[in-house]
Amino acid sequence: MKRSTILLIVFLSWILLLIMTSKNKMSSDGFLEVGFPFIFYRGFSGKGNYAELDLGLRYGKLIIDVLIFFSIAVGVSKLVSLRRR
Repeated sequence: MKRSTILLIVFLSWILLLIMTSKNKMSSDGFLEVGFPFIFYRGFSGKGNYAELDLGLRYGKLIIDVLIFFSIAVGVSKLVSLRRR
């Protein structure tokens, strides 16, 4: 397989994991959390004073998630190239 195919498969798997592990409780308590393995986005649209919460996009955790994604993609591509030999 080409590297771009492996990258696409791992990326789609990561997106699927993001969808499966996101917590959308906007209708009950107003919280939305997205991120795998680290939560990099937390939103709130409910009533109340939640100024002490860390809301919004957390760039550090997003960068860590993307680095994990790329390291998994590189590892899988190396394993596939080793199996071809």
